[in-house]
Amino acid sequence: RAGSVRGLDMNSVFPVYYIMLAVSLLTTVPAGLLFNVMCLCLVYMVPGGVYALSSTLGLPGKVCIGAAALIACSSLVASTFYQDSLGALTVIAGMPVIAAVALGFCMRPTWRLGLVLVIVSVGLWYNYLGNIGFSGLLLSIILTHGVLSRAIPIRRFFLIGSGTIGAVVLVFPVWAWALWRAFLGQAFQ
Repeated sequence: RAGSVRGLDMNSVFPVYYIMLAVSLLTTVPAGLLFNVMCLCLVYMVPGGVYALSSTLGLPGKVCIGAAALIACSSLVASTFYQDSLGALTVIAGMPVIAAVALGFCMRPTWRLGLVLVIVSVGLWYNYLGNIGFSGLLLSIILTHGVLSRAIPIRRFFLIGSGTIGAVVLVFPVWAWALWRAFLGQAFQ
């Protein structure tokens, strides 16, 4: 089928489009302008995410501000915005945030930070499902290191992991089923 991937409608790749279209209908603002507003919001998120990651890594305040200022002036972020690439901007803005929250969880594995980690992960996946691969790999590396270094109790690791998977299944049931079928198809081919 044209406009689909493995029988799944391409419009569901960005579930946030449904919210954008609803807002467009309610406000009579063209959806294309809202798309650009969403992209711009992500551009403004990038320096804050880099600052949060730098701060979580324990860098001095001036270095955190310098890193955030440098990424704010980055041609990569500007070019991605001008190309109207919401997915790429989501990855650029989301990776430092997810890394900061995951590292913070490794340093203090509290339930509160674990819940924030689940919400941030699923929230960024809601904007762009392709982010699951990038952030899933990043989370796996950081949290596995946390377990191997004994910073995170193994039980809490599994509870956070199952909570994240459960939230993904609840928020994206069609995609979760399609991914599961594709995984089984590859595993038992």
